[in-house]
Amino acid sequence: IVFEIRFLLCLALAKTQNSKMLVEVEKIEGADYYFLRGFYYRQTGKANYALSEYVKALKIRKNFSKVKRELVQVYMMLQEYSNATTLAKENYDNYRDNPYHIHAYFMCLVKGDKSLDSRVILESLLYDLSLIKSEKAKEMYLRSQALFEAIYNENEYRSLELINQDINQYPDLDYAYTIKFDICEKFQRIEDMKEVIAVIEKIGNKKYNNNIVCYKSIVIAIEKDSTEAIDYFMTNIRNYTDEAKQSFAKRLTQKHAKN
Repeated sequence: IVFEIRFLLCLALAKTQNSKMLVEVEKIEGADYYFLRGFYYRQTGKANYALSEYVKALKIRKNFSKVKRELVQVYMMLQEYSNATTLAKENYDNYRDNPYHIHAYFMCLVKGDKSLDSRVILESLLYDLSLIKSEKAKEMYLRSQALFEAIYNENEYRSLELINQDINQYPDLDYAYTIKFDICEKFQRIEDMKEVIAVIEKIGNKKYNNNIVCYKSIVIAIEKDSTEAIDYFMTNIRNYTDEAKQSFAKRLTQKHAKN
């Protein structure tokens, strides 16, 4: 009972980005210790530290489902979509009725290279999400559908309609704003991209600090040039691995080469 209460306390402290978690977690041992530290670092936007802690947790408990789910999020934060996709598929194959695993696998695929095979899988994942009647699954479905409409159906109006519906329907959740930025980037809606950045900055959550740097870099690449964007990114990004930095810089160059 004491362990369960302390574990929940650590989760709550991590969620609120309270550094007291790092003191309280010292009373917990084993894989749970590294999981909680990783969770705290992910919540505070320190993706490289989170990655290190999660790897340690998996060395102790190879099939730690919560860690594998979190690790997918960290790989995505670090722009390491190949690693994220492999792990997300494994998680989904093992827990096909878990909305978090369904959504994570969806996000990895939808951000990867477009293909007919991926479209088929993505449509199947959307269907899986639609069958789950929890409020969280409904929100994930709306968010996922919006991004699918933008990337695979090239439907600007419908994708924006869906993501704005998500934002209005679930005002206490801020994940939808990151999807809205992706949609606005897709259709080069620069003023809307800037508006999303302003909203996320106002939210003031540390875990979005690197999102903001990446988003501002993309705007610079579109309005000015990719060289200036990369300089801004490299100067301001924090807690990224060298591989992640190079990956995002390459994306800026390739995606906005015309600038």
